[in-house]
Amino acid sequence: MANPCGGVVVKRWLILLAAALVLLGCAVKRQDVPPKLVQSITVVARHGDRVDRRFFNTDEKMQVLLHHIRAIGIRDTPDIDPETLGGPVIEITLSFSDGTFKAYTHKGDRYFREDSGPWKQIAPEKVQGLYQLLMLMDADPEPGLHVLPPLKGIPKFADLRH
Repeated sequence: MANPCGGVVVKRWLILLAAALVLLGCAVKRQDVPPKLVQSITVVARHGDRVDRRFFNTDEKMQVLLHHIRAIGIRDTPDIDPETLGGPVIEITLSFSDGTFKAYTHKGDRYFREDSGPWKQIAPEKVQGLYQLLMLMDADPEPGLHVLPPLKGIPKFADLRH
């Protein structure tokens, strides 16, 4: 006949083993992961043949823009495919300190998607506030992109031949 107390002893050992593993897991020093910070926001607005690009990398401007992006009221999935609609498209790309990116796309004033996710309907009045802010806020200089003034007084290549 089997020992009726044997099952209880095994259960107690399993409980003690599980507790020891939990304590061991708590004792292992966790590596500190640096926070994922937004380094810049790039906005590209397309409407027909017109393309406008704006760049923001100052903390104050990025905080205001991020607040407006988070405040957009996402509603339901739309009944129509926004890809088939005309009208303005605004792409907002967040660049993070770890080298990753997150893209938001606004189509018209009613549709929104994150990265390549599904389109969602949004509250038009919230997007209008973001659009107005983008039009009024001065962009920051974008690193690596410089507009040079027209060159004057330099001879044409053909004039350099003897």
